[in-house]
Amino acid sequence: QPGEIQEFAVSLAGAVKSAIKIKVLSPEGKDVRYYSKTIPLQNGSGAGSFRTALNDQAGQWKVIAKDVITGFETEQYFELEPVK
Repeated sequence: QPGEIQEFAVSLAGAVKSAIKIKVLSPEGKDVRYYSKTIPLQNGSGAGSFRTALNDQAGQWKVIAKDVITGFETEQYFELEPVK
């Protein structure tokens, strides 16, 4: 639901210390920069969160995680339901 916290965890095998750039795309594919952040990894793991806005568009959102050192990238999705 809009207004809820979206939590995520990232891990990178073999990485002792690194950072992951988080990028969030709206259902229209637009980069929502105010949700973007850089997460430090300690012993290959890190976590973060962001709260969606009450007026965020309903639909499937994409979260892209990219290692700043290797460039390795992965993506996950979450769904925002329409406000009723």
